[in-house]
Amino acid sequence: YVGALQRMDPAQFDLSVQVDYLFGAPAAGLVVQTDVTLTPAYSPFPDFSSYRFIPELEGDRQQLLQLAETTTDETGRARLQGDLSDRVPALWPQQVQLRSEVIDVDGRITVASATPLLASGQTFIGLRTRASSNTRHDRETPVVIDLVAVDSDGMAAPLTEPLRWRLVRLDRYYNWYRAGGRWRYRSYTTESGISAGTVELASIPRADQPHGTVELPPLARWGRYRFDVMTVDGRVQTSQPFQVGWVQQAGIETTPDHLEIRFDQSSYAQGSTARVQIAAPFDGPGQLILAGQTVERVLPFEVRDGVAD
Repeated sequence: YVGALQRMDPAQFDLSVQVDYLFGAPAAGLVVQTDVTLTPAYSPFPDFSSYRFIPELEGDRQQLLQLAETTTDETGRARLQGDLSDRVPALWPQQVQLRSEVIDVDGRITVASATPLLASGQTFIGLRTRASSNTRHDRETPVVIDLVAVDSDGMAAPLTEPLRWRLVRLDRYYNWYRAGGRWRYRSYTTESGISAGTVELASIPRADQPHGTVELPPLARWGRYRFDVMTVDGRVQTSQPFQVGWVQQAGIETTPDHLEIRFDQSSYAQGSTARVQIAAPFDGPGQLILAGQTVERVLPFEVRDGVAD
């Protein structure tokens, strides 16, 4: 592709691809086919690589577009034109995958590709959590969320209005039903609101520090949570999922016999006390088995309201 291609204007973009033979002569009269793939970009800005800029999305959010076939001119250059303005979401950044195939006279195909970011002119909100390990928190410490505002060129951007946020807890449940003489099930996740508020970002933001911070009190209940930043009309703009406690999954998460074993620490010293929580999709008795080369202990427990401590 001609020129440095790091940002691409979504409205009426006009690019060129230069095709030359190995010995340097321009490759004229060759067919060029180009596909464009748009993909949500979780963390596309180098100066803010620790921040997440999109919400949790369901399904495949890739958008595919095939540009009109073109032919190289006498200088070996072909123009690529299109309009992506109607395909750009208003809330999160998009990465573009350009892939051009040039078909030689003998049928061989040469491929060129580039991955620019769409320069949409919008301001995006990034989130990160100050967790000791990835996005896991313990129950004794506050949950701290850092926020930044970044334009589509990757530069810190000022915001004049405060941002709305909310904290929700995520719980998975299962419904059994009978169809065609067989028992089947559906899984679904519920969202329970925990708290909400607003936060103001710095009027003169800097790239080397957060533009705003939300500190949440320690969360007593172990499990999965999500911190959302919302637009004025209530749409989720950016999300940061995290969990409280250390979770070990038993079985496959999408099946109703799935259990979660949650620990208060990632490791334990000999002689220390471990606090363990069992999460189940239904209530009832169970057994926790501690074993090495042999079974050391069998601890009975009772699941009530989906958990047992």
